[in-house]
Amino acid sequence: QHAKIIYEHWRVREITNFAYEFIKESTDRKNKSEYLIQLLQKQAYSFSASKERKKLEKVGDLQGAVLDKIEDSGKKDGLSGVTSGYDNVNELTGGWQDSDLIIVAARPGMGKTSISLEFTKNATIDGKNVAFFSLEMSSEQLIKRFYSSMASIDSEILRSGKLSEVQWNYLGNAVEKLGKLGIFIDDSAAQKQHQLVSKVRQRMTEGGIDMVVIDYLQLMDSNDKNAYKNKTHEVGDIAEELKALAKEFNIPVIALAQLSRAVETRGGTKRPILSDLRDSGQIEQAADMVIFIYRPFYYQITENEEGESVKDLTELIFAKHRNGRLDTCKLRFVAKTTSFVDWEKPDPFEAYDNPPDNNIITRANYDADFEDVPF
Repeated sequence: QHAKIIYEHWRVREITNFAYEFIKESTDRKNKSEYLIQLLQKQAYSFSASKERKKLEKVGDLQGAVLDKIEDSGKKDGLSGVTSGYDNVNELTGGWQDSDLIIVAARPGMGKTSISLEFTKNATIDGKNVAFFSLEMSSEQLIKRFYSSMASIDSEILRSGKLSEVQWNYLGNAVEKLGKLGIFIDDSAAQKQHQLVSKVRQRMTEGGIDMVVIDYLQLMDSNDKNAYKNKTHEVGDIAEELKALAKEFNIPVIALAQLSRAVETRGGTKRPILSDLRDSGQIEQAADMVIFIYRPFYYQITENEEGESVKDLTELIFAKHRNGRLDTCKLRFVAKTTSFVDWEKPDPFEAYDNPPDNNIITRANYDADFEDVPF
């Protein structure tokens, strides 16, 4: 009890000391209001989370927590992080790991937003809370995509509103299920990095977040655009800030990124490489993982070297993996719902010769035939 009293007095003194320091900072005319707000929020979160100052720690004192995590991973079939929802991706990564910055990059039309929504949905179905920052699409558009994927309804039919009775029932189930998931959407355009960090910090104090997804990196603005001569340095600093965000809150941060047009000008298969990351090599440096989305059919490549169709093939190319091996994971693109399933599973709309009621597949049938249903 006496120790708690001493600790409480120490915390009050720390807050008082910060208040004096903050007054000094605020009277310095060189400091802008945005910097001061960010400083205040960061320190307030630190106090509310009861974080003590980091200190040098002996490795022997740290081993217990590490061993516990290894043991937990064994109990979860090797999954030590936030699930991606895809078996081969989980096997390669062990899930999205805490404090990692994961860059998912592709050319327009490859499915960056679609795959990020799938990662979000799959994580929240597993009980996690995910903050999704959309700088390109509205929340209404994102929710419709969730409906299409979760209810297995053709996105064009959903957009038209001409649903059958069965489809309305499926949609009702999707609405109910989506409402229970821990997905938090912010669709503010031209999001500044300090605003995003502030919103994550606020959500952390209100109930916690297990993962952050940002769509997409090059649309973000720095705190002070005038401080940069070009977009390259600005995007690089934003990437480093996102890595700091992942580390501060000890959560995975997935940021989508655009690839340069250099991919289109190359011959051959046009598979992306690290130098194709648009705007900045600092993105590559800050990231723990760099994953490229590649769909051969996008470039009118219809067959592989063995003569097999690659119409629905999507490759997730792990071009950088700081804590694991480099490899390629295969997924199947489901065009009608702009979603993805494991490559071993068929397109649910093509799984049966005569699917009933406007291509609506009953989840019970799909589940029985192909085990883990993706909806």
